This record gives sequence, C-alpha cells and structure tokens, in this order.
Amino acid sequence: MRRWLWLLAALGTAGCDNSNGTPPPPFGVVIGPGGGQLTVGTGLLQLDVPPGAVAVDTRFAISEVDPDPVPGWFAASPAFRFDPQQFAFAVPATITMPYSTEEVSVAVANSELRVAFRRAPGAAVEPQVPLFAGSGIAQLQTSSLGAFWVLAPDVVDADSLWPLGNNDSYTYDSGLVLDVARTATEPNIAPLNVAKVTLTDGGIATGIYFDDRTNQLALRGTFDGTALQEVWAASALLISTRDPVGSERSSAGTLSGFRPLGQTTASYTGVSEAATAIVAREHTNTLLGTFLTVHVALAIDSSNTELEQRSQRLELWFARRIGPVAIRRTPGGPIERLAAGTVGGTPLTPR
Repeated sequence: MRRWLWLLAALGTAGCDNSNGTPPPPFGVVIGPGGGQLTVGTGLLQLDVPPGAVAVDTRFAISEVDPDPVPGWFAASPAFRFDPQQFAFAVPATITMPYSTEEVSVAVANSELRVAFRRAPGAAVEPQVPLFAGSGIAQLQTSSLGAFWVLAPDVVDADSLWPLGNNDSYTYDSGLVLDVARTATEPNIAPLNVAKVTLTDGGIATGIYFDDRTNQLALRGTFDGTALQEVWAASALLISTRDPVGSERSSAGTLSGFRPLGQTTASYTGVSEAATAIVAREHTNTLLGTFLTVHVALAIDSSNTELEQRSQRLELWFARRIGPVAIRRTPGGPIERLAAGTVGGTPLTPR
C-alpha cells in the first residue's frame, strides 16, 4: 500500500518522479489563520483546516506510515501521518482519506467502519467514529494530528471468498487442476443444486460437494473418482455470511456411502465431522502475482459401519471474488500456487 500517495498525487499533479524507487517525500503546504487545505491528488486524501483553527502560519504535511494492528479489526487503508503530530487545532479540522472497498466484506455496513487515530509512534490507537464512510471514502473531524487509517471489522463472508461459478477452473504450479461444476442432477444429492469441486492430479480425481445456498458455504459430501461417493444427510456449515477471522466452527452429522458413484442404495452408513478454521489474512505469492487472501483450514473426519475411518485435510488461501489461489492438501506439505485460471468466464491475468 506504500504506493498510494504516489498514485493519488499522480492523479492530480505533475512533475513527480519516483523512478529511482526512493520513498515518496511528505506532501506539505503552509496554512495560516485564514484556513486552507492540504490536498493530495484530486482530493481523495485531504486535510481541511477551517478559519481560526491555527493562530500562525504553520506547515502541514502528509506521509505514509505503517498502521498498528488492532484486535478484531483490519486496516482497509494505509496509515496517513499528518504533521506536525499532536498539533492541536482551535477549531476541529476535517480529514478525508481513501480506503479499499475490495478488502471490506459485504457483510460490513458502512456504519461499522472506524478511523484509527494514533497521536504519535508507540501511542495507543484510538478508533474514532467517522463523519462519513462509504464508497471508498472516509471523513473525520479531529482536534489533533497524528496518524489516521480506516478500520473495518475483521470478518469474512463465504460468497465473496469463493464464487463457485459453473466452469470456473484453477491450475496450480504443481499441475493440480481444480474445476467447479454446478449440478442439480448429482446422484443421491439431486435435486439440490450444488457445486461439484473436482481436484485432478495425475489423472486421479477426487472432490467435494459444496452447498452454497443463502450465500453460505456448507459441505454436502465427497467423492473419490467414480469409485466412491459419501453424502451427508444434512449440509454441514463451514463458512457463514459473516465469520470473524480467527474463528473456528465444527459440525457433526451422519452420512451414507455409495459404491460406486451412481449407485442409489447405500453401501454403508457412518458418522462424520467437519471443522473449519478461518486462520488469518495473508499476502500470498503465486505465479500470477501477490494476492491478499484469507487462509482457511478444513478438516473432514468420518467412520462407518464397515469399520473404516477417513480423514481429509485441506488448506485454502482465498482471494476475494476469485477463489483459492493457493492450496495445501497434506499437513505440512507443499503449498500449490495458482498458475492460471478462469473465473466467471474471464481468464485470470497477472497482477
């Protein structure tokens, strides 16, 4: 995010050259008792000082710094430091700043957004209620300067993490291919419309049936090629319409196994448990570039009347509205990273 200031400046000013890769300098202006504005670019980032707020001519500047972590929240923007830090206005000034709507869950209302305020490096972070927040812009009135950034509740929603569109496809650097097929005719699941997710590696296909009704992600069953299908009696919720990052969920149920897939009389019955952990937000490198992702761990365990026990572990790194850009199929195993893909009929391109 360190490039934001240069991007904003480039939108509305000329003559800036950062081709040598040096950090951008602070943007500054002198404002006196009559008031004035410090504006970066077209005004997406701005300090508006009203008349009477300062007693003498004062130089105000903006630079970009790192935000501090705030438990339960994540930074939806860089931190913008306004100097002089801890400067006190006689009349409150107004700060306008941009934030990334792509990083805020659709489950979060604009009224839940906050602006973090840090008076000085090492000082406590004080979440503030903004005057306005929405459409990528937040405004705050303040009587003191320091560092400011936009905070959003650290939650995710299933629908944004994985579109599960028909014919979506992901190819990873290991050669693994993940395909999504929408079907309402799958044996022993029809007429329920599910997403049949197939993992193909070296000609061997396995997969999972996902039920995404009501914009949630739930497990409906698994399959092992055409040799075996296990179907849960009821869908097991994995990720809901609003789950905190760092949360865990476990669902237990019963299942029926069918050998081979397509047989309509159960070969056995069993009990099963599905556990989900929404681990963290991470930056994930792939052959298509770096994505901001949500790391999710999935565990599926079952035992049946044939005295068999099955266990499956899957870790997925979801990029919002794209799906799994990385995957790990065995605990401690290699992470397979996205090399190519098609989502919603559009090929994924390097970032």
